Amino acid sequence: MTLRNEIDNDKYPQLIDSEINDDVITVQLYVPAKIVYFEGHFDSNPILPGVVQLDWALYYFNKLSQSEMQFGGADVIKYQQPILPDARVTLTLQWLPKVGKLTFKYLSDVGVHASGKLKLMGPNP
Repeated sequence: MTLRNEIDNDKYPQLIDSEINDDVITVQLYVPAKIVYFEGHFDSNPILPGVVQLDWALYYFNKLSQSEMQFGGADVIKYQQPILPDARVTLTLQWLPKVGKLTFKYLSDVGVHASGKLKLMGPNP
């Protein structure tokens, strides 16, 4: 599935590839320096804000699972390495329907960038 034509290129990363295996979605992303969220966060050393990473996890889950889930809270969020401009990252998503949570993890060659669980509300995917 290609989402490139559906998204605002100034707010979302470039989707390189995606794969769905049972309840796990893997998304390869390129995060260009032109993403608006880098502006002012921080001027001398821009990093991608954590709240944007949560938003992208929910966005790609909804698009690739063709669901309309909504954010209901976050648990055990850890930010280990900042995501910098022009980074290539892998976003792994796993839906846990029994508890209504979506686990996410951003990884790259430098290690884990962020991970956690999002509580989702709405129709099941």
